Amino acid sequence: MANSSEVHNAFADASGFLIRAIESVPDSDWLKPGLGVWNVRELAVHASRAWLTTLQYTAEPASLSLHRPVDYYIAVLNLPGDLHARVAETSIEQAASVDDSVPVYASALYREASAVVDNTPDDQVIASLAGGIRLIDYLPSRVLEMVTHGIDIHDALGSEPEVPVSAMSVSLELLSQIAAERLPADQSAGLVRALTGRAPFAGDINLLA
Repeated sequence: MANSSEVHNAFADASGFLIRAIESVPDSDWLKPGLGVWNVRELAVHASRAWLTTLQYTAEPASLSLHRPVDYYIAVLNLPGDLHARVAETSIEQAASVDDSVPVYASALYREASAVVDNTPDDQVIASLAGGIRLIDYLPSRVLEMVTHGIDIHDALGSEPEVPVSAMSVSLELLSQIAAERLPADQSAGLVRALTGRAPFAGDINLLA
């Protein structure tokens, strides 16, 4: 995985990318379709959970059980029940409870989470949804979430995202590890062919489903 400095730079750059995406939403577009069951407002509030969960998890001590960034995603995806349905419902409820404008709400979380990340030791074990994980190993998942949902917001608005190289690099590295862990052999080979220009990718793929 990327080293500590690279991960921290990616977190800072992904945070900047996401907050700019949220701040770019015109007042008239918040209730437009966002992603799945979410409108743009609900999508933006959900995206802000990258900062919110960082704040929540660093506030609780834990015992180490997840040793790599990819372990976090694998553990979350193996949790019982319909995780995606729960997340969708929670984000809708959370968006309804936000009294401030979404940019004001997101900016406050952004500043607070950035300060906590800058002042928390990399090796501090934090209490994530899926188990105890070192902060430095949790941050790549936050980078991936911010990059993915920042792109989602741009897509909903019909604008072209400009993702910082540092954030894209960490996101793609984590996605490649998730792919190696979760994809069957034929899809893994097909993905390599597609990424190296040998053949178009056949079939749909969602590493986080």
